[in-house]
Amino acid sequence: MAAMQTQMTMQMPMPARLSERRTPSRNRNRNRSRPRTNTSPWFLALCVVAQTAILRSNKAPWLGTNPSAGSPPKPGLLPTCHSFTAPHRRPVAPKGGQRSFVLLSEPSGGGVGDNGNGSGNTESDGFDPGFGFRGASVEDIQQHLVRKGLAFSQVSVGDDPGMARVPGCVATVYVSARPKSGQGGRDTVSLAGSADAILSRGLLALLAEHLEDKTPGEVLEMDPSGLAEALGVRLALGKGRNDGLASMLAVIQGQLGGERESDHGDKCEPDLGDKCEISETPSAKPTVALLLSGGVDSSVAFRLLLEQGYEVVPFYLKIWLEDELAHLGECPWEDDVQTCREVCDQVGIDLQIVSLQDEYHDRVMKHTLNECSLGRTPNPDILCNSRVKFGCFLEYLETAPTGKVFDYIASGHYAQVVRDEKEESGTAGVARLFRAPDPVKDQSYFLCALEQSQLSRLIFPIGHLEKKEVRQLAEDFELPNRHRPDSQGLCFLGKVKFRDFMQIHLGEKAGKIVDAVTGETIGEHHGVWYHTVGQRKGIGPYLEPKAGSKGPWYVVAKDPSQNIVFASNQYDEDVFAQARSEFHVENISWIGGTEPTHLSNHRDERGETVYRFVLKIRHGPRLAAGTLTIAEEREGGPNHRTGGLVALEEKDGGLAPGQYVVFYTEDAECLGGGIISERHWARFLLDRQGSDESSARAAAEA
Repeated sequence: MAAMQTQMTMQMPMPARLSERRTPSRNRNRNRSRPRTNTSPWFLALCVVAQTAILRSNKAPWLGTNPSAGSPPKPGLLPTCHSFTAPHRRPVAPKGGQRSFVLLSEPSGGGVGDNGNGSGNTESDGFDPGFGFRGASVEDIQQHLVRKGLAFSQVSVGDDPGMARVPGCVATVYVSARPKSGQGGRDTVSLAGSADAILSRGLLALLAEHLEDKTPGEVLEMDPSGLAEALGVRLALGKGRNDGLASMLAVIQGQLGGERESDHGDKCEPDLGDKCEISETPSAKPTVALLLSGGVDSSVAFRLLLEQGYEVVPFYLKIWLEDELAHLGECPWEDDVQTCREVCDQVGIDLQIVSLQDEYHDRVMKHTLNECSLGRTPNPDILCNSRVKFGCFLEYLETAPTGKVFDYIASGHYAQVVRDEKEESGTAGVARLFRAPDPVKDQSYFLCALEQSQLSRLIFPIGHLEKKEVRQLAEDFELPNRHRPDSQGLCFLGKVKFRDFMQIHLGEKAGKIVDAVTGETIGEHHGVWYHTVGQRKGIGPYLEPKAGSKGPWYVVAKDPSQNIVFASNQYDEDVFAQARSEFHVENISWIGGTEPTHLSNHRDERGETVYRFVLKIRHGPRLAAGTLTIAEEREGGPNHRTGGLVALEEKDGGLAPGQYVVFYTEDAECLGGGIISERHWARFLLDRQGSDESSARAAAEA
């Protein structure tokens, strides 16, 4: 270990008291209690997600058009959504660039309370046909804005050369306002706009209706700061949304010849496709693009980089699902953006916002949903890191006309990057990934799919620290979010439960729950995607009362082709010993780019390479010891050795196909990872089938 350390240097200078790389203790186990957060009524949010996902796949001709033009939505998916039409929309075919929505203020009889027939009758939802929401609850206002936001067709910002970016909005919003001739020679205002968040589109529609009969002079006389109050939406929205609404009007006034637009500054908030330049001054400092999330970890990383002399530009990444939940008053990413801005304002640096929603949907969500539909257990956070955060964001930095070249990308991950600088080793400049010293917070598991070209550009400023040290640094820096609790669950879901998300996208498909030992049917599940191998909590309610009393029961396998979930109350018995300690792995990838053959010390009786590794089978502090036997693929040859057999020294709690297993050396270096293969299920099912056939033969002979 000492010899290894003499050949390596840390990626960046660290304060003397914190610079040592420490190997985590394997025996440390902490239970940290975190404050619970209140949740909102998420059902509407999930309905929005489902409808928007359908729209993305071009399977909903009725969405954004008159319902008679296509098949109506299924009843109950989004209450009354299909009864709201938007006569002032202007459908335009997408042409590339930013995908957005257009809203026009041409009068057509469909106001805020339109019931879908153009009559302006407001009795269906009780909203005032003008621009106020009299007596409406916060939830009713939000739902109504969502229905308005869903009623418009996608276009490209490039369809209107007059589109101007609205600064200060938590969403990516553009508006275009111009005078138009009205009846009797009275000029009015024509407004078009786009936004990448549903609620923001609803606000644009509401603003368009409010301005449609106003003259340019009347619009210029309006006070942007009082607009949310005038529209009756202030109490239903967060501060960021209310400020954004004021910014929309200010930009519109600037386009109509007023001076309001300049009051909001010219902050540059790049989006994919934006021709936005980050101000650059000559500097010899290394430049870093920092991924700022609003949490304590990335905020401390930000301040450490500045303290150590780097030139840092902070970026907030918007991903797909976060924007689909943006209509809720407790929208987590809206709070994140506001917090990020406060952290940046503290040091006088502008925050850049990049929308990667479509990329996240295409590169992560599609794969996750497909894997779940096949009964496997994917890890979207691993995909997010390799394909989005350090994938397409890196591509964005290299291709976007920002006028800035970045030497590194940094984040608040708990992991360590070490670069080998010893020339005679033949690996000078190679970046290597190591676990963090805090075993509970270590995130190297989520980084196992990175490639050398990605890792070589990364620095993790807090990777050598423990969480308590990061919290202390947050206090020392007096960060505005220093008391903010850690985030929970999957990054793209926020407060939404994964089961609820799956129910909206995959629905339910009832099937049998079978006792894996006796073959008896003991219950009925609602979908194989709701259960994972090793699961105990949550299986009981689906079992018959007689079987449930014989628990505890564990999910031990699934047969997606037959829609069967196998469970057992003998999970700790010898009958499952092999199934819990041996499995096939596929799609193995090595961070160094090649198989680490120098680490192998023997071959098995068939001549196949055997490695002894420390393994992680899920995120968390628990490490396992075992071997990996690499099997050479028949058609690929030695360069396609991406599968093998893992044998654990001790039984694991649940080996689920689709789940990642990550390989480490004894010195805590993360070498790469692979995916538990469905062959793990197949062998169990074949063994069970053979057992059933033997029992049947014995019964026939008797």
